[in-house]
Amino acid sequence: MTETEVNRFRAVLTARVAELGRVTRHRDAITVERCAHQLEEIQAASQRTRAACKLDREFNQLRDARAALRHIQEGSFAARFTAAIASA
Repeated sequence: MTETEVNRFRAVLTARVAELGRVTRHRDAITVERCAHQLEEIQAASQRTRAACKLDREFNQLRDARAALRHIQEGSFAARFTAAIASA
């Protein structure tokens, strides 16, 4: 992987980290609120479950992007990337 490719990837990862950082701050969708009707409570619980799964997925992506940026900074990203490609 060339230095230009690493720099381009770093820029993409930095933008993704910033985007995910903004998205994961909005946790209102998983707030539990009481409803007057049981059907509304069931629907709200389903929506909370989907929101929690999405939030979990976004946190995992954020963790992975930060780890990749850390590897770029340490200088070990290109070697890890090449090894991952070779083993696939």
